Amino acid sequence: MLEIQKKIYNLLKKNILFLKYIFEIFKKNLLYLKYILDFKDIFLLKRFLNKKQIFIYLYFSKSNSLNKYKHKYKWSYYSCISEKYNYTYFRFPKSANSSIISTLYFAETQKIINTLENIQIIKDYYFKQLNHLNQNQIEIYKNSNFKFLFSRNPYKRIISTFLEKVANHKKSKQKLLVTNFLGLKPNEEITFDQFLFFLESGGINTNGHWASQTEILPISKEYIDFFGKIENLNDDLNFVLKEIFKRSIPIKNILEHSTILEKRFINIEDKNLKRVYKLYEEDFDNFKYKKDSYSQF
Repeated sequence: MLEIQKKIYNLLKKNILFLKYIFEIFKKNLLYLKYILDFKDIFLLKRFLNKKQIFIYLYFSKSNSLNKYKHKYKWSYYSCISEKYNYTYFRFPKSANSSIISTLYFAETQKIINTLENIQIIKDYYFKQLNHLNQNQIEIYKNSNFKFLFSRNPYKRIISTFLEKVANHKKSKQKLLVTNFLGLKPNEEITFDQFLFFLESGGINTNGHWASQTEILPISKEYIDFFGKIENLNDDLNFVLKEIFKRSIPIKNILEHSTILEKRFINIEDKNLKRVYKLYEEDFDNFKYKKDSYSQF
């Protein structure tokens, strides 16, 4: 057993010791710790202490670094496992995951869902998540399940997130995270420059809509069988559907929100583009996006 796994195992013997250790890990990132403590849903704390989620990341990761897994277990929520058809879709917020979920659900059930509320129910309850698996199931899953994801250009994704979750909302929970940090009133306007400052100051891992896609992926990328891109959604998703279901499936495109980047363009200074690149450099590298790809929009 790896030395780090031994250390985690001993800490997990008592939840109190583990909780104390987690607080030590996060004490340098006060924003994230405040987010954990202020969140009213007790289930988040339970997820925070879930032994199985930590085991999953250690099992799939080839890194021994504490820094590599300290956030990973919370992102198991974004894994969608189909036992019937033996696949897992790792979904990233603001990367067409509602359209993909709707299409996969239709392929499995022949039922159409076309409201965001119903799609959210499917995300939460229809598919299994990594943290639902026991150790034996994980061993089988690791070697036989078809695992895929769909990434999005980091420039486009973070600007779309800003427009929809921060600039376009008065009381969204995402905007409240930013305004609380900046010391602003909930209905005050936030600039893109201020939003980037929030991300740079530790806010980047407080919500899945702006966490990096590399961060959200709860297993090592070496285990992913297919890397799709939103920029090539029709072709890439058709490939996945034929791989899983062995037939053509109509893609169910869902208009998630009205703030589509192509319809609401905002000018961004070069200095802020550089800041975006620095924040999401791993995404550019891992998902093969070019640094100058913003000019292609």
